[in-house]
Amino acid sequence: MDKVSAKGPSRPDQRVSFKHKLISYRGCKLHADFVSVMPEVEELECEHNDMFLYSFPKSGTTWTGKIIELIKHDGSKEKLAASLIRGAEYGGRPTTLFKMIEARFGNTIALNFIRATPHPRYLWSHLPRNLLPQSAIEKKCKIVYVYRHVKDVMVSYYYFHASDPSVLIDNLGIFEDFAERFMSNQVANTPYFANLHSYWSRRHEPNIFLLSYEHLEKDHAGIIRKLATFLGKDLTEEQVGLVRYQTSFSEMKKDAPNDQWLLKDESGKNCWQEWINSLNI
Repeated sequence: MDKVSAKGPSRPDQRVSFKHKLISYRGCKLHADFVSVMPEVEELECEHNDMFLYSFPKSGTTWTGKIIELIKHDGSKEKLAASLIRGAEYGGRPTTLFKMIEARFGNTIALNFIRATPHPRYLWSHLPRNLLPQSAIEKKCKIVYVYRHVKDVMVSYYYFHASDPSVLIDNLGIFEDFAERFMSNQVANTPYFANLHSYWSRRHEPNIFLLSYEHLEKDHAGIIRKLATFLGKDLTEEQVGLVRYQTSFSEMKKDAPNDQWLLKDESGKNCWQEWINSLNI
């Protein structure tokens, strides 16, 4: 992999052009396919024991989701595996219990799988709070929201698009182009700060738990304990240790070796951290 410089990776200097049309839906930029199911998303019937995981893209959703799944299963990989097998019967990915509520890819609509899934359901989304299912608000479903420094989000999101440009974009261009589009709310799920604020402003409500990616990095075990308390799980220190170990970078890397947040150079050093620090944004 080419080393990342302060000017970004070496790519043709072309404007960012998204293959999937983006539409502004009630203040949030979404793919046209996603917009087509949003009225149904907002009317989705939820139960009080349904679990929601929200974030802006590339903020630590997968990491946090795996922590929640293991907490719910007492840190047992075997118990979680059994639940994943049962959950696969209702569609979705076989590696997680969480289903993305607004997802639509052609004729594949996540809501169809979600409606067939028994409660309690594990649901995740990148939508702001004002686009939550109304019943989730009325029934005060538990919501975990994870956020991350905007510079890191932009870099990770850029590499996410670079991972399969034939599907996501026509011409990716250089990072500076992408950053401009991000900051002018021309990238999916923007605006970033409106998304964050919609949950931050409700952080004192008892059914909402906010955590930052950076805090999770610094106090992995402490966040696991707080999350367990929020989720009503009384874990032993041994179980906390199991969750921590199985959601460590080294263990998560085995399940997702190509995740963007794990990219390193040959020495094991994060190959873009210096670049991130140099961004004048």
